[in-house]
Amino acid sequence: MLRHFRGLRDLEKCVGTVSARSVLLRVTHLNTPILTTSRLHLLPFSEDDFPLLQDLHSDPEVNRYLSPGPAIMDPEEVRRRLANYVGDHRGTGMSKWKLETVEGAFIGRAGFSFERNPEGYELGYSLKRSAWGQGYASEIARALVGWFFDTTQNDHMLAMQLRNIRLRSG
Repeated sequence: MLRHFRGLRDLEKCVGTVSARSVLLRVTHLNTPILTTSRLHLLPFSEDDFPLLQDLHSDPEVNRYLSPGPAIMDPEEVRRRLANYVGDHRGTGMSKWKLETVEGAFIGRAGFSFERNPEGYELGYSLKRSAWGQGYASEIARALVGWFFDTTQNDHMLAMQLRNIRLRSG
């Protein structure tokens, strides 16, 4: 039986809150944005996005605060991460996603990863150097925090502070 739902609340009435949110996250198509702001949108990665992710992580400065540090990320590590992003999105609806301008230019990745110690989701992002200093990081981080608490049943999020970083709000 095919049934049309007019929104999350309508779906929740039929299958319950937790199930409705799970269904909603899993049916997001690859070309449907997870989240959109006035200048940006997040889309699920696909296996075909390897060149975009490889280009992002071929800049040592982009990787400075990531593993491997200020070095070019090994292509096999990029493939492993991409496979995790794709698998996590398909399995749980939570992942790191492809970050594009609303015009369609790829500028990085942003989203969530699940951490075990302490347990919870951590928000993270990496932007191409050409996208630095334009307020994109602040914009997508604010939007993701709101999306996270509006869309999931989680009551907390993890954050890390890195030393010697000067943040500029956009």
